[in-house]
Amino acid sequence: MAGLVPELYETPRRIVFRQEPGRSYRVVYGHSRVSAPSYDLARLTDPKAIDAAAAGTLGPEAVNPDYVDPAPWTERHPILLWIVLAVVVLALGALAVRALQSTPSRAPD
Repeated sequence: MAGLVPELYETPRRIVFRQEPGRSYRVVYGHSRVSAPSYDLARLTDPKAIDAAAAGTLGPEAVNPDYVDPAPWTERHPILLWIVLAVVVLALGALAVRALQSTPSRAPD
């Protein structure tokens, strides 16, 4: 067993598109809620042509400064929602206790 070296493998992921001369392309990734897209390219292109396509490389990673999180405000700040809910419950409870205390009790007839 001497000389064994562990190797990690993963399923290859491919991005296949028809490149137009003179254009540059960007890969946008990282949105956890996006579902996998469905394209017609797989049905229109021969699988052998896809396997024979030239491999490309990616440049350095760059952060998009104009990105705006599409999640609703309440999902981006969940603690504030719970704080407001607790304050409302306490306020309603205090109003209920106050209303019960200020109501004069009637003597039974």
